Amino acid sequence: MSDQIVEGERTQEPQGERTEENKKDINLEAMQSKLQRLEDESKKYKKLFQDRNSKLEEIERSRVEKDGTWEEKLEAERKRATQLQETLKQREENLLMSNIRSTFSEIAKDAHNVDDLIKEDSLLDSVKIDEETFSIDKDSAKEAINRLREGKPYLFGAKKLAKQAEGQPRPDMREKSLNDMTSNEKKLLMKKALENWS
Repeated sequence: MSDQIVEGERTQEPQGERTEENKKDINLEAMQSKLQRLEDESKKYKKLFQDRNSKLEEIERSRVEKDGTWEEKLEAERKRATQLQETLKQREENLLMSNIRSTFSEIAKDAHNVDDLIKEDSLLDSVKIDEETFSIDKDSAKEAINRLREGKPYLFGAKKLAKQAEGQPRPDMREKSLNDMTSNEKKLLMKKALENWS
């Protein structure tokens, strides 16, 4: 019996060793398959990481390009806005001057030159102007022109000049030759010539 037990034990031992070897083999195979799976996953995630990294870099590059383009566009729009503001300001000034000339010409028909009236700061300061429509208040313009007419009458009197310009000189202003002039008329003519000269 002892032989049988011994033999049974012997037979049992190789089976136990095989089972442990089988377990080791199975564990080794499982570990190898797990390692292979982890390597595959690692490669897969590494590839995903690289793809996403390259996409992020591409997005960043395009953002930088857009930012550069955006800044250039912004600068161009600022320049355009500045030019438009200058154009608008110039057109508003032209409209205002046109309205002032028109109103002053209508009110001060006897003025020698409307531009001379416009140059008078006291006149422009006392005229009311609507800043939205650039229209001139005619009542304030009349008052200002009447004050200017009293203070500087030499700017007015165009009616007399208009008659002369039309070729209708006054009878006492006919041309005389030097021989027909009296000595006082010659002195007066000489005086006027010297005044015009200087």
